[in-house]
Amino acid sequence: MLNSVDPFSYQITPDLGLMYLASSVRNAGLSVSLKDLRRDRWSFERLEKYVRAEQPMIAGVKCYSREVKRVKRMSELIRKACPETRIVIGGPHPSMDPVGTLSVIPEADDVFLGESEFSFRDFALWVKASGKGPPPESIPGIAYQEGGRAKVREPVFENDLEQLPLPAWDLLPPTDYPDETTGIFAPGFPIAPMMLSRGCPFGCSYCGAQYVMGRSIRYRPVANILEEIALLEREYGVRNFSFVDDNFTCQREKAGALFEALAKREKRIAFTFPNGVRPNTLDAGLLKIMEKAGCYSIALGIESASDEILSRMKKKQTREEIVQAVNLIRSTTAIKVTGFFILGYPGESLRDIQDTINFAADLPLHHPHFCLFTPLPGTPVYQELQEQGLIPAQGLDPEHLTFDQPFALPGIPPKKLLRLHQSAYLKFYLKPWRIWNLLQEIRSAGNLWMIIRRAIKLLGK
Repeated sequence: MLNSVDPFSYQITPDLGLMYLASSVRNAGLSVSLKDLRRDRWSFERLEKYVRAEQPMIAGVKCYSREVKRVKRMSELIRKACPETRIVIGGPHPSMDPVGTLSVIPEADDVFLGESEFSFRDFALWVKASGKGPPPESIPGIAYQEGGRAKVREPVFENDLEQLPLPAWDLLPPTDYPDETTGIFAPGFPIAPMMLSRGCPFGCSYCGAQYVMGRSIRYRPVANILEEIALLEREYGVRNFSFVDDNFTCQREKAGALFEALAKREKRIAFTFPNGVRPNTLDAGLLKIMEKAGCYSIALGIESASDEILSRMKKKQTREEIVQAVNLIRSTTAIKVTGFFILGYPGESLRDIQDTINFAADLPLHHPHFCLFTPLPGTPVYQELQEQGLIPAQGLDPEHLTFDQPFALPGIPPKKLLRLHQSAYLKFYLKPWRIWNLLQEIRSAGNLWMIIRRAIKLLGK
């Protein structure tokens, strides 16, 4: 199993999704190999040599929307080198756009949607038993071509997350990764990503989370989480964790139970929520126990200063709720706060964008992350823009599906949006106390180098 060839990636962490799949397949008695092509800076030529030598039964490739062209080239190389290998594409992009994935990557035999630990395991067992043609009806969450037409089966999302095996950490040990994290900063290394819950019930119009992990939020049992933490401590010396959930604090009782358990452990850990906690799920009591348990940083999905734009996004939150949440965190804890913002959303004016930039600068945040609006295939806003003729019927060039390139919308010149994107960071950070705070948080050469690379990329546009 592989992630995408990407020699320019500056964010390199162990891939939880691939490790979960690897554990599930291995527990079924099959051998599995995991290769992190980003970490090891693989070229397409090295990939071709590897698969030609290995001749795998199945070649599984994880794909994000921006990686479609690279995954297509990988699939072409694998097909040429291994004519009998079953090529499978999974991950966020095929989960959101399975038919489009099969169309653009015809070398792929099958596409997997959503959570695939058990469906992929059953699929691998079937292939090993000389399975040919369409997969058995018993395997859900899969898409394939039959008679020139795409067939798509709906995914099934596991209700009991205790049934999932622990990730195959021995295949991608956290000690083999650079001192870089999803949120850049950490109090120590090594740091390991962990998933505590799955599912997103909110359905924001720009987001594909509901297609990747379902609408129903499900939690791992506390004992199951503590088991994985203990394993990472014992085997790899990990004391710092990145909890990559989107909505862990949505159910206060379940979130609080884990924080209470972590606070009582003899061995203390440090952790962050880097992917976005909903502001309106927080209260003073929960924040205090989070901090006591070891939380040093959280990220809030703020997105916009405009209530009208937040409504268009279907965020189900208001500007006032955002202000209250940030002030509550700062007044009750020492937890650092990062804010996520989207610039250039459909329906937004230049004044709206400037208001969001000013809003971010005025909030007592430690760090901002400004994303340029990117319509991801399969999301509601992507479909709306196609219906309006703003996205061609054949779709967008995947190379443009990144959060730092402007998407052209009426009334917002792309060059102007790029300048606003740059000015957003400058307005936020060009204050002496924020520069000092930023310098104090650098813990390694990896941290510093990532900041430099991001700055060069931002200012070099």
